[in-house]
Amino acid sequence: MISFFTIGTPGFFLALGPNKRRYFPGFVGRVMRFAIPAGAIAAIATYTAYAIARGENVGDREARTIAFMVLLVVALYVLVILARPFTKYRAALVAAMIGGASAVVLIPALRHAFHLQIPDDDLLMIGLGCAVAGCVFIELATRSIRETTRRAEEPDDPDDSAAAPPLPAPSV
Repeated sequence: MISFFTIGTPGFFLALGPNKRRYFPGFVGRVMRFAIPAGAIAAIATYTAYAIARGENVGDREARTIAFMVLLVVALYVLVILARPFTKYRAALVAAMIGGASAVVLIPALRHAFHLQIPDDDLLMIGLGCAVAGCVFIELATRSIRETTRRAEEPDDPDDSAAAPPLPAPSV
């Protein structure tokens, strides 16, 4: 379900969108410089929320649900980052993915189909804190990656007209 709303569906529609960017070598390296830190941060936030839930002696279903919700929020934030700069098309796509994912959590029949059980308010706040922390760290990592990439691509000689232009924001 997380992959459907954060990778598969948006990836398909983003790939169909117009792209006026010029090709720059090093696509795989740029993707990996974003994906590895973002994935590690998402995993840490998710496992932290799960460990805290298990430490609170809640049931397996509630602990899995809070981990699911944290990963869902962080993964949707990654989608927001990758959809930048926003156009009406991209904003509608992100809103649809957030709406669909929210429906799974909020509609009882869908929640039951995915074996989710909403935990108590205290655990929800802990999960929200883990999710927000994950999003903040991913944003900071993204800014650091962009700055590092920009500095690495600046020509040593300002008069070097053959130097490659700065790389665009990481996109998938």
